[in-house]
Amino acid sequence: MEVLKIKHLTVPAPVISTSPIDFDAFVVNKDMVLGRIRSFPEDTACGRDGCHAQHFLDALSGPAVVVSDDVHAFIIAIVNLLLAGKCPPSLCEFIASAPLTPLLKLEGDIIPMVVGKILRRHVSKVVASSVSKDMHVYLGDYQFGVGVPCGSEAILRSANRILE
Repeated sequence: MEVLKIKHLTVPAPVISTSPIDFDAFVVNKDMVLGRIRSFPEDTACGRDGCHAQHFLDALSGPAVVVSDDVHAFIIAIVNLLLAGKCPPSLCEFIASAPLTPLLKLEGDIIPMVVGKILRRHVSKVVASSVSKDMHVYLGDYQFGVGVPCGSEAILRSANRILE
């Protein structure tokens, strides 16, 4: 446990501003929400709450199709609430936190692994996919990881090759 604590230092939780937001929040629609839910790989890990992306898909199809419009509207409302910065502070730690899990490597070393909740990851995916084309144009030749499939991974692999 001590090795894990050294590798993953704890820091105080961020302070959530109570000031009103002075800009229009990004608002999602049905297609954005469903498209990003479908973009999760089938074996995507769940967060502490045990909710998988597949749970959302199951609630929107099959026998649940009878209530899928209501479920979809509920998901859209939650995503828009979070994007508007109106999440009640008492819920922030549950939505944005993730447990730290130690994974043992064959050599005996420990890899700290953190998996956030699907809801928070979904909100991030919606926003990232919505602004990626604009950011790619805005950043132009000064970046390699935005709007480029596997761009960040390519950067890391290249850096590792140079270091080796």
